[in-house]
Amino acid sequence: MQDCKVNILGTEWEIVQRDEKADVNLDGKFRDGYTDFSTHTIVICNKKDDCELKDYEGYKNTILRHELIHAFLYESGLDASSSTCGAWATNEEMTDWFAIQSPKIFKVFMELGLL
Repeated sequence: MQDCKVNILGTEWEIVQRDEKADVNLDGKFRDGYTDFSTHTIVICNKKDDCELKDYEGYKNTILRHELIHAFLYESGLDASSSTCGAWATNEEMTDWFAIQSPKIFKVFMELGLL
């Protein structure tokens, strides 16, 4: 994965990778990525020293999909339209579900010629 820019519903977002200790929003926060709506930036944490995952690149893809879902919900206005904190459009479980299941969903779409 390389740092890059991507267009999300008409808005340019930057995707960057950072070391945990170099980012106040990662350091000691027990998170592997985050979405900064104020700067349109998605930050993915580089592999931490104590990480035992063998396929961290694959894991980073899952993290990036998760953060991209947050960005799409934000840019579509659904993030702000959720009635309270923790509502469906900001719910971490819902976002994780989309991030984890989307490759399987898109595979079926491709098999059926829907994309």
